[in-house]
Amino acid sequence: TKNDTLVLNKIKIKKIPVIIKDFDWIKILNVQKCKISVIENLPKNLEIIDASKNNITEFKKDSFPKSINTIILDKNLIFNVDGYPTNLVDLD
Repeated sequence: TKNDTLVLNKIKIKKIPVIIKDFDWIKILNVQKCKISVIENLPKNLEIIDASKNNITEFKKDSFPKSINTIILDKNLIFNVDGYPTNLVDLD
């Protein structure tokens, strides 16, 4: 069976690669310290994302799948918040 976690920590990318969106098996995505500036291309079954220590400046509820329940964005410079996903349990 496949693991449900994908770890891309410390890879210097400005955004999450488009191919990741098609990985339905991912429930936990770790993209810490990657230089990401925008959250997009998230898989539809994602439950937890840790995008801490990046360059994210805005938070848009439409960027997240309906399955998301935990979002970790600490140590980013978020200036703009456009709502929160309805199933969100934890935001850090």
